[in-house]
Amino acid sequence: MPEKEAIFIDEVMDRALEFCRGLPADLMEYRKLFEECRTRLTKGQLHLAVLGQFNRGKSTFINALLGENILPTSVLPLTTVPTIIKYGPADSCSIRFVNNKEEMVARESLKEIQTLLRNYVTEEYNHRNKHNVREAVVTCPCDLLLSGTIIIDTPGFGSTHLHNTQTTRDLLTDCDAVLFVLSADLPITQAEIEFLREACPHIPHFVFVLNKIDLLSAADLQKTDSFIRSVLQKNFPQLPAVELIGVSARTATLAKTHHDDDVYWAESRMGAVVRIIGDFLAREKYFVLSQALTDKFKEAFDSIIGRLSQKRKTLSAPAEAFAAQENRLKEVVAQVKRKGEKEGGLVALEKKALREFLSSMIEQKKTGLLEQLNEALSVILEGALKYADPARTIKSSVPPLLGEILKLSLVQIVALVNRPFKRAAAAHVREYAKLYGEIQGLWPEAFPMSLTETISELEITADQEVPGADTILPSIKMPLFQRFWSKRKRLAYIHERSLEGIRAIIDTQSRSLAIHCNNLLDGAADKLIGSLQQHYGKLAVQLQEFMAQTEERRSLVQHEVQPESEKLNLLQTQFSDLRKQLV
Repeated sequence: MPEKEAIFIDEVMDRALEFCRGLPADLMEYRKLFEECRTRLTKGQLHLAVLGQFNRGKSTFINALLGENILPTSVLPLTTVPTIIKYGPADSCSIRFVNNKEEMVARESLKEIQTLLRNYVTEEYNHRNKHNVREAVVTCPCDLLLSGTIIIDTPGFGSTHLHNTQTTRDLLTDCDAVLFVLSADLPITQAEIEFLREACPHIPHFVFVLNKIDLLSAADLQKTDSFIRSVLQKNFPQLPAVELIGVSARTATLAKTHHDDDVYWAESRMGAVVRIIGDFLAREKYFVLSQALTDKFKEAFDSIIGRLSQKRKTLSAPAEAFAAQENRLKEVVAQVKRKGEKEGGLVALEKKALREFLSSMIEQKKTGLLEQLNEALSVILEGALKYADPARTIKSSVPPLLGEILKLSLVQIVALVNRPFKRAAAAHVREYAKLYGEIQGLWPEAFPMSLTETISELEITADQEVPGADTILPSIKMPLFQRFWSKRKRLAYIHERSLEGIRAIIDTQSRSLAIHCNNLLDGAADKLIGSLQQHYGKLAVQLQEFMAQTEERRSLVQHEVQPESEKLNLLQTQFSDLRKQLV
């Protein structure tokens, strides 16, 4: 796509003023700026600032340039506020204040003008601008100003009055060209170099004036001239050929005192300055003014574009915040679902580990039961010696005892398994509480859901019914020749056969007990998994509902700001396109 052709600065001004109609109220300051620039271009109002370090003779130089001793002069830091000098049919001075106080005016009387300026412009009488003066405006019938050129006398920089330096810095953006005054008694200082570095980006054209040349011999003046040029060229290679003019403003003032004495005027070399400035104004004024105004427009456009962009960002910030919250909610919902699945998987692994633990506990109990019943059987048989049929006594006594022991074993095993189960359940509660706390920290709107109460109800419960606890001990058949045995041998035989029956019963009961306990464990684990799935599921649903609300709020906010955002976007595009066409 071919590049757009550059357009003239006056056309840029017209378009900029047209675009300004749509600017927000707090950006209307730029319309005023563009209107002022339009007026300046139409009237040829070039702002020619006189800059320099304090005590370089700026005010004396301006008086010599104007041909009148209008501005007050002093060897001390003098000017504290800018003085604007423009053409007028007669001498006058207006003091304008920052607080809209009524202007103070002096006309025609040079003495009154000087007094007014001294009282409101000088550091001595208006220290740190205590009178809140915005600017002083002086008019005089000087031919140099006839074409609309405006001279600005600025406070000297580099003195102990730092506020004066800041005032001069603030004026840089209003200057189109500069007469930079140096002094022959101290050719160029580091402070002047540093100030020039700060000023160069803002000002397209410089003319350097070396004042007080009457203090030097011709040879010293030539050396000083060469030295200053070399310093400027070394430090500011971006400047075109250095224009350096030597003058003596004091000598030019003497020429006026002696009724325009041609000798003093020639010695002052002010005539050369006037010719150079006159040639510059005739030859380059509108070019420099256009260039300066173009730079001001570029800076203003950049500022407008930046502020419009910031306004769009501010407008879109709530919707973007909602969108970011939506994305975060999507991530958290996925995280909650993954966490729920992970926790359920962990419960399954924990259940497997508890099954193995349960199996080892039952095996240990099985051995203990056999030993316990063996001892009980010995006691029963000792007591059965007095009965005629010890086998029947054992058959009626052992099953109830075995049932009680099995019930007690169940309670003990469940208690042993319950401890790690509840610890595991408590760990799952903490994981949920941790995740929920993080979510609540992100979105306090989330309502609390208690998982602890449900988990506290989850435990392995030992019921009183033990499968097979009422199993009947098999009858013991005595051999025919047992009648020849002694009673103790018969008891030993009954003991051995009863123990075999009991061992078989214990094996069967242990398997039943294992199945029963595993069923209890499975039931509790399933309840835990169900509770976890329920709570993680509820949390995911709650987050999804909150996400839907967030999306709805985002859409509503976007709809509300869309017209204004589109308007700002159009303005930003218009000023950006206009900025690209400036050369």
